[in-house]
Amino acid sequence: MSTPRKPPPRIGPLSDRLREIITHSGLTAYALGRTAGVDAGVIQRFLNRERDLRMATADRLAAALNVRLVEASRPRRGRPAPPPEPLDDQAEPPSPATGN
Repeated sequence: MSTPRKPPPRIGPLSDRLREIITHSGLTAYALGRTAGVDAGVIQRFLNRERDLRMATADRLAAALNVRLVEASRPRRGRPAPPPEPLDDQAEPPSPATGN
């Protein structure tokens, strides 16, 4: 059994990104549905672009996939955008002084 590849980072509509993450997870709709408590048919229809998800359902899928759904930050007028959150809870953000 091979380890699922990580999808490349990409900016795009949230639903497209979630479809990509599910597809690259290596999980079947049934397995993901059991873990997330979501009907496999709902997941399959979402993946086939036959229906959209409610945010509560997307949140449950994200939790089962161990990813966070976050809104892209847009700077307010005259204010810089906050730095992005690390994807891994254990990762440290870059140092402002060195950028590393």
